[in-house]
Amino acid sequence: MKNKIQLAIIVFLLGIAAPGFGQSIELTPYGGWMFGGKFRAYEGEVKIGDNPNYGGILGIRNGNTILELQYFRMYSEASLRVYGSFVGSELFEITSEYYHIGATQLAPLSDVVEGFGSLSLGLTRYDPKTQVPVLGFIPGDEWFFSAMFGAGLRVNVSERVGLRFQGRLMAPMRFSGLGLFCGTGSGCSVGAGSYAAIIQGDFSGGLILKLN
Repeated sequence: MKNKIQLAIIVFLLGIAAPGFGQSIELTPYGGWMFGGKFRAYEGEVKIGDNPNYGGILGIRNGNTILELQYFRMYSEASLRVYGSFVGSELFEITSEYYHIGATQLAPLSDVVEGFGSLSLGLTRYDPKTQVPVLGFIPGDEWFFSAMFGAGLRVNVSERVGLRFQGRLMAPMRFSGLGLFCGTGSGCSVGAGSYAAIIQGDFSGGLILKLN
C-alpha cells in the first residue's frame, strides 16, 4: 500500500511538470550525507540521526532553467522522548523521504562549469520501521508540506554526461492555524500561519545523464 501511495505521488507530480515545458531531459542519480534534525510528534520529541542519503532527479531543461521532479530518502536511527516523561529516550529505525517538484536556475561560469540555485516544494514523510512499542507507544508515520533550497555546481564532462555537486536546506512545515480578519472599510482577508517543524540539510553529488 505504501509503495502504491509513493508511485501515485510521483506520477501526479510528473503530470504537473511535463506538459508544455522542456527541450531536453536529464536523469541524475545521486548520493550524499544528510543531517537528521528533530521534530515534535504526537507522542513526543523525535530526534533523527545523521546518515547517508540517496535519490534521483528527473530534469526537463529549457535554456538555463530546469524544471525538476525528485525523490530521495535517508534510512537512519531516531530516538523518542515522550512528553512529560522522566524516562530516557529509546532508539528505533526511521526512513525520511522527500517528494518534490521545483526549478533550478543555471549560471554558466565557463564552457564546462555552471553554478546553480534551486527551489522546490513538496511532501516529506517520516516512516518509523518498527512495530515494537517505544516507551509505550508504537510510532506512526508523519507527513509534512516542505520547502527546499539548494546551490551548487554542474560540470559538463561531455555532451551526454555531467557531474552535479550540491548543498541543500530542507524545511518541513506545520501549519499553525487559519484566521479570517475583517476591518471597517477595508474588507476581509484570510491568513494562515506556518513554521518549520524540523530543519534538515545535506551535501551530495551525482552523475547527470543527458537523455536527448
